[in-house]
Amino acid sequence: MGEEELVKAESEASLVVTTPPKESPAEEKTPYHDLFEKALVPNPTKEVPPSKSPPTPEKVADPGVEKRSILDAIDRDAALAKVENEKKSALIKAWEDNEKTKADNKAYKKLSTIEAWENTKRASVEAQLSRLRKRLKRRRQNMQRI
Repeated sequence: MGEEELVKAESEASLVVTTPPKESPAEEKTPYHDLFEKALVPNPTKEVPPSKSPPTPEKVADPGVEKRSILDAIDRDAALAKVENEKKSALIKAWEDNEKTKADNKAYKKLSTIEAWENTKRASVEAQLSRLRKRLKRRRQNMQRI
């Protein structure tokens, strides 16, 4: 624990940002030069050299991690199985809805053809009835003349 605190303190010390020294007024730059300076990437050589970087603590194998990873794997497998079952049920439901829609469309088409046939028959019967009425009317007029 004491080593980790020491490492944290060293890493925090290495994160201190130094500000560049301000230029004297004699070296005035135009706004044109300022644009180029802002566009440049900061020099990476000013950072802490890798030889002075804080040492990384060694990882110690924790037996609890293995148990957790096994439990995580089991949970993951269960979750994947659940997702797969939901996907299958969604596909089955979509297929059933599709078949239901097909059956509904087929029934509607048959009903439409039957309704069209009924309308044509009704129109032909009405036309025939009107012809018979006209013929009967003519005969009555002829009978009245005689």
